[in-house]
Amino acid sequence: MDITTEEGMNSLCEIVNSLQKPFDILIRDSVSRESVRKWEYQNNQAIANGLISERSHLQQGITDFYTDRNKKELRFKETPFLYPSPQILKITHLIGPITGNLSNCYDPTSQDFLFQMRGRSISEPFKFQAAAAGMGKFREHPLVTATRELQEEAGIFDAECLFLHRAIDCLPFMKSGKVPQPLFSYGFAADLLHFPRLDSLDAIAEFEAKTKQQIEKSGEQKESYHFKISRSKVEQITGQLDEQQRFYGPVYQSTIDFIRELKNFGELK
Repeated sequence: MDITTEEGMNSLCEIVNSLQKPFDILIRDSVSRESVRKWEYQNNQAIANGLISERSHLQQGITDFYTDRNKKELRFKETPFLYPSPQILKITHLIGPITGNLSNCYDPTSQDFLFQMRGRSISEPFKFQAAAAGMGKFREHPLVTATRELQEEAGIFDAECLFLHRAIDCLPFMKSGKVPQPLFSYGFAADLLHFPRLDSLDAIAEFEAKTKQQIEKSGEQKESYHFKISRSKVEQITGQLDEQQRFYGPVYQSTIDFIRELKNFGELK
């Protein structure tokens, strides 16, 4: 299977999602220490030349994968790649299929679900993600990445990873519209008391408008702005946002699968 194409990525996700869920992920590589040092040098040079962000790290590239149905396990072989910026995409031998993560989070007491709003320009409509999302880091397990992203983006440091620390699903995405990036979804539980609850599209639109006003007034924009949706409204509202194409990637499907696993594990009725 050619996993360097969108078709191949979709097939990879279909195969992984045919496993009984949730499933374990194992990673391995055969990259030498000297080779990693060369990749790190290339990454640092790309940062110095302004080709990628100064926050960029070596991406977790996929060269091969295998599923073990008896163990409910995905095994993939990784290799380092550079962040797929438009400039780096012109250097094709430095980029390939990479992993990504979605972190779903809910409050078991109030049964609220956490999401984030973000955008590049206040003159354009903002879009939405799950509680956190990120790109796989070379030699870092996807669960570690998902936990770190939840800490960095939502400021949640005491979340409990659910489902025996296993992944919920593997969903297809195209990074920069060109690079296959299967997204591994994980589920967390945490206290979401201090996040605003927005239980309608009108409330979300008002939250977006007020956020943009604050940005314009202060001149400072955060990476993302979080809010929560109650259990009774989450499927309806996320479905409406998905119909309006307001999500980055397959967040809606990830949310539905998260709710499914919460029910399967007796967390929700």
